[in-house]
Amino acid sequence: MDSPTARPATGSTLSFRAVVIGVAAMTLMAMWVHFHVVMLSSPDILAESSPPATV
Repeated sequence: MDSPTARPATGSTLSFRAVVIGVAAMTLMAMWVHFHVVMLSSPDILAESSPPATV
């Protein structure tokens, strides 16, 4: 029997854990792109809108 004061499930809300995982994933991706585009001697274009790595 459902009571009128029952709380709805809160499984679909944005949590602090989800934000931390998202920021960590974006940071790792930025480090990976930076390594491939700037630090390698023969870079490939990994980020579509980024300028070439030549100086």
